[in-house]
Amino acid sequence: MDFYWYHGGGGTTDDHIALAVDALMAAIKTPACRLWNPYNERLTRAMFKKRLEKAAQGKLRPPQELKSLRGADILFEIRWTDVNVHERPTDGPERHITVEVRLIHAQPYDALGLCILGLHAHEKTIIIDDEKATKDIQDGQIDIAERRLLSGRSECWGVTRRR
Repeated sequence: MDFYWYHGGGGTTDDHIALAVDALMAAIKTPACRLWNPYNERLTRAMFKKRLEKAAQGKLRPPQELKSLRGADILFEIRWTDVNVHERPTDGPERHITVEVRLIHAQPYDALGLCILGLHAHEKTIIIDDEKATKDIQDGQIDIAERRLLSGRSECWGVTRRR
């Protein structure tokens, strides 16, 4: 199965997986209090890459690694629940925590054949003791991917179909 990253242009599945890994890393590096050392970043990148390669092989296990979104088989998320990060918050001591990361994708068979089209990567925001707020934030992230899916069709999502 081919893997494409939104607006990734031409290139191989490996090239597009590398772009998706960059987007996933950017999502978890966004908070300014995050600290990264080369060793931890290499491990995290390898973990993202391995799961995306597994997805391209059609070998993800639902619901731990893959989930259909909004009750329809149009958008899906590839899930990571145990991503280690190191933080130095301004209001407390350094800490090691785990975060959840998502890559939302579609499978537009009619336009690209059997494939995964990565649309949006984000760190899942969890509001303690407020499931509605958490869901609202997650819905906003899904909306971004849905807009990209719909608006990008006319330009084939900025990718070149492989034959």
